[in-house]
Amino acid sequence: MKILISSESFPPVVSGVAVFTSGLTDFLCKQGHQVTVFTAGPDFKKTKITHRGKLRVYSFRSLPNPFRKHFRFTLPQKKVIREAFDKEK
Repeated sequence: MKILISSESFPPVVSGVAVFTSGLTDFLCKQGHQVTVFTAGPDFKKTKITHRGKLRVYSFRSLPNPFRKHFRFTLPQKKVIREAFDKEK
């Protein structure tokens, strides 16, 4: 089964959400599922795609969150997200 998870953070970011999402993706991949994660990237450069076995992570362009140190948020990128979503269908 193909599974898409959208998460505000994912490793190497350290947070409860990142740890939980990482554990969930590891479990699902071990069960034989193909998992894709959409998350905020480390900078405002182009979207970065990384692969690790059956896991694919899309790190979208992002800006620093002024209210939470070490956290980032993505701006609306409808076209880029739609293209990534269509690619993973």
